Amino acid sequence: MNPEATETLGQRVKRLRLSIMIDFNGSEKPMTHEQLAERSNCCKKTIARIEADKEMPRFDLISRLAAALNVPITYLEETLGRSKKG
Repeated sequence: MNPEATETLGQRVKRLRLSIMIDFNGSEKPMTHEQLAERSNCCKKTIARIEADKEMPRFDLISRLAAALNVPITYLEETLGRSKKG
């Protein structure tokens, strides 16, 4: 079974965030909570809570997260039925 098929929203957001490499003076590093928060116009504490499945974001934040992670919103929405909180 494909592990993506059972991911919660938080697990998917975290996997995507960590797969985005950002160049810092010639060395690549995964995107941080703070960087994703800036790109999605929320606070880094919210990103951490979403990734821990302790917070279910509203649709407008899911939309901004999808844009910041460069994925279709449907890719995040399909996890909603599997999320622990909701």
